[in-house]
Amino acid sequence: MKHITFITLLLSLTFTGCQKQFNDSETDLPLGQKSPDTIQFEVADQKIGFFLNKLDNPKTPLRERKQILCKDYPEMYAKKYVPALLKRSQQYNREELELDLKKVLDFYKVRDGIKC
Repeated sequence: MKHITFITLLLSLTFTGCQKQFNDSETDLPLGQKSPDTIQFEVADQKIGFFLNKLDNPKTPLRERKQILCKDYPEMYAKKYVPALLKRSQQYNREELELDLKKVLDFYKVRDGIKC
């Protein structure tokens, strides 16, 4: 009885654990290659992360923070990150993402005393 239970458990874990989740845009690509949408999203995500790291770094000069908050971050977010994210996922909408942008910008502007 223990063997049957163990084998059943092992088989069910094998079937559920070895199934690959595919995105619709990546199903036609050879194994290991990324779709252009995925690459665009990853590049934009890295740049957004770079900006946030600069804003969180206390050694970043105020002039550079202002450039990031007033120009670079909103431009990258709106023109690159949001479109790429919306192509990849249906769980977000543009209004939600714009509200998130506003929250992030407001937080850093208040914290650092920056006016654009």
